[in-house]
Amino acid sequence: MPVRIRWISKDYFGILLMFFGVFGLLQTLLILIAQFSLFVSSYYVVIIIPFGSIIALSYGAIVIYESIVQVKKRKQLKSQFRKSKAQKSLIKKILNFPIIIPLVITTGVFISFFLIIYAITVTFLDIRVSFVIAEIIGAIILLLVANVIEKFYGKVRRY
Repeated sequence: MPVRIRWISKDYFGILLMFFGVFGLLQTLLILIAQFSLFVSSYYVVIIIPFGSIIALSYGAIVIYESIVQVKKRKQLKSQFRKSKAQKSLIKKILNFPIIIPLVITTGVFISFFLIIYAITVTFLDIRVSFVIAEIIGAIILLLVANVIEKFYGKVRRY
């Protein structure tokens, strides 16, 4: 998964911080659920594991973002002189913003696989262990999905 854009430069640093912030809030919600609903009482499990998940989720969102941006640039170059179509619905206008789609994809994939894996592992293992396994496997599956999106949808070109 090549990351082509220099994410520490002044142009893209704000987007990187937005990804970290959104996924930090997501992990904060998971920490609150783990602490008060699931009674996961280990501070190491509740604090250290979500930091790694935040980094993995942000990296996956960055890869998907670059794929989407490159496809939009390619379409814009191909249809440079075509008339622009007016977008009618509010949902299409919101989803046309290139940051929203990676956030929706990464959040949806991570939460769905986290819940599925947690439901499977909680029947066999302890609550803490199943929380850790669900976080880690959810993040790994998200990175695999981001790689598939980059490879087949974006076809990111290495310059």
